[in-house]
Amino acid sequence: MMKFSKASQYFLVILAFAVGMICAWYPYIYWNNSETEWVREQYCLDFSCVPRKITSWREMFVLSHSAFIPSFPEGLSGWKLQIKMQNEANQIPPVTIHEIVSKLPVRDKEFTLLCIGATAKWSAIGNAIWTGVTLLEILQMRSIYWTTGYNEVHLIGRDGYIASLPLESLGKLWLVWKMNGHWLSAEHGFPVRIIAPSYYGTKNVKWIERIEFVSQSQHHVDIFELQGWPTDHNIRPVSFIYYPGQFSRISRPSTEMNSLRITGIAYCGSQEVDRVLIGINNGDQQWNGSSPSHPLTNSSWIAADIIQKGASDVWSLWKVDVPYDWKGIIQVFSKVQCVDGRATNETWENDMGGWYGVGSTIFEIC
Repeated sequence: MMKFSKASQYFLVILAFAVGMICAWYPYIYWNNSETEWVREQYCLDFSCVPRKITSWREMFVLSHSAFIPSFPEGLSGWKLQIKMQNEANQIPPVTIHEIVSKLPVRDKEFTLLCIGATAKWSAIGNAIWTGVTLLEILQMRSIYWTTGYNEVHLIGRDGYIASLPLESLGKLWLVWKMNGHWLSAEHGFPVRIIAPSYYGTKNVKWIERIEFVSQSQHHVDIFELQGWPTDHNIRPVSFIYYPGQFSRISRPSTEMNSLRITGIAYCGSQEVDRVLIGINNGDQQWNGSSPSHPLTNSSWIAADIIQKGASDVWSLWKVDVPYDWKGIIQVFSKVQCVDGRATNETWENDMGGWYGVGSTIFEIC
């Protein structure tokens, strides 16, 4: 296992904090300060403008909270998972990938990964098929049982990143080494990573190599807590518009074409999506050129068709075909309601607990 001097550890903590600040605030800064660049986009009225249900590893967003991608010269075959119970002298034998695949039921898990810093403009979200086993199965294989003295589990990557989760979340965690049937790439966590359904990407630790059971007094304060973010990081309801794209210019192919297809993604984390609503502003309210307008209170909302309904921890895909004879700059909004009653927050406020505002796109019809 890679060792760092005290000075190097302090440097890495400071660097990770700086990187985390940039990652967390970049989408908001960029939205309000970037110059608008309009992009020409094809008119669409078929399923080519609907997101793919499964995101390829090339299209999956990449974001790390460390300044480097750690190397694993030992490869997957030499990877080991260290398990430690704080305040206990007994050493637990490390777990190897050979032991996992020979003793445990390896299977696939569909799961949507969502960045806590995602916004209407930066939709950092992707859905994939992950191959692995649950963390509980690994612990049971080692006959590990914990006492009431432990409240949290620390998930530690080789890059030094640590995510803290309450002990009751163990049943949700998976160790995976394949994505969509292929070995994980280095940027996605090779050789093994954690996927943590119901949680933002902050708890989905890449390059995992150590797990520690600790008491509340040993809680690790991560870079998000240092910035003032809440500690739970549970996914909130979100909806993103996929087509038309942000700041796109669409040429109307003919006067006979009097419908416009709007498509997108809705996600409720551990709950299923109940419905998606679309609002359209085509001139009642002027776009100010920098930040998205708020949906008008008297806007009419159209129910979208859910064309791929995801189970818990899996996104849903939606579309709506609306008649139009508009020209000029148009803004479309989307909001989602979950089966448990939770819904998109329409106040557009960011309380640093994960964005869950109204989805929005601005485009022009020529």
